[in-house]
Amino acid sequence: MYRKRTSESRTEVKSIRFSPTAIRVIDKAADDYRKYFAGFVGDAAYAIALGRTSVTSPDDDPFRPLVERLERLIAQLRRVGNNLNQVARAVNTGTIPEHADRILARVDTAVEDVFVLLDGFADSLDVG
Repeated sequence: MYRKRTSESRTEVKSIRFSPTAIRVIDKAADDYRKYFAGFVGDAAYAIALGRTSVTSPDDDPFRPLVERLERLIAQLRRVGNNLNQVARAVNTGTIPEHADRILARVDTAVEDVFVLLDGFADSLDVG
């Protein structure tokens, strides 16, 4: 998992920031290439600087708005699911919480949001 040695050693240090998603993706790619994270990032940046490959930002990905909306929806579903589990636990013990109607309404809204998102995605792909 070590990089090949060159005549010039890497003595300079730069601090860069990554999102958690970028860390996961880059770590996986570095492992696939049998390199350490820093070496992989350094080699990739150097190759781009030399013009050996091109680079595009994930922010330019046409699916990014969809992915971000999906991530928000997943978080919403997780919260609603947790609340629904609490209501189900209470019902199983013989009590019905006062806020059960609100939780069920939120479940309906979340499910509707899923269908709206999926319909929009299908329309963007021209799926019938």
